[in-house]
This record gives sequence, structure tokens and C-alpha cells, in this order.
Amino acid sequence: MTYYSYPGIPIKATEIVADILQLPLENIKSKSRKTEIVKARKIIMLTKHLSGNRIGQIAKEFELEHGTIIYCLRTIKEDLQTNEHTRLIVAKVIARLNLSSEYNTYLQRIKKEFWL
Repeated sequence: MTYYSYPGIPIKATEIVADILQLPLENIKSKSRKTEIVKARKIIMLTKHLSGNRIGQIAKEFELEHGTIIYCLRTIKEDLQTNEHTRLIVAKVIARLNLSSEYNTYLQRIKKEFWL
């Protein structure tokens, strides 16, 4: 199997998300709107954001508009609050990418923001 990633996105993050969600990398790169593929892209965007990339930078890498990235980050944040399955997937990705401290800080920010 040939591995692809969006331009500029480390293949490691894309491979990890594809492995955990058991999706072919070609599907993640496609323009598909299937729920599981969209969720995979959003998780990749979240990991890029947690690793310190600016939203504009992520938008260029995914070849999307700035507002689309903001919307995706907002929806994955809401999904993290309500969906245990998403939390488990993101926790696995974060652990494998060694972003645990950034993720914990992010979760604390979400809790303060939504009074959880």
C-alpha cells in the first residue's frame, strides 16, 4: 500500500490516524464526505493545532479556507465533550504522537470554556 498525506502534514500523524481508525490513507486524502473520513481529517487538524501550527498554516496544508479549519476544530471540540468514542480515539492518537501534555492543557481549556 502506498501512503499519502496532505502536502506539509507529517505522514506519521496521518498514518497513525488511519491505523487507529482502520481507514486507507487514500480515503483520508480523498474529498469524501463520509462521517468516518471527515472525523479522521478533523482529528489530524486537531493534532496539528495541538502541536503548535497556526490555523492559517493548517488551512494551507489541507488546501481549505481558514474558516473551514476553525469550524472543524470547533466541531471536533464539541464531539470530544459528548462522544466517548471520539475521546478514546483522540487519546490514542495523542499518546502515539507524544502530545499528551498539550492535549491535557487543551482539555482543561475546554472544561473552563464550557463549565464542565
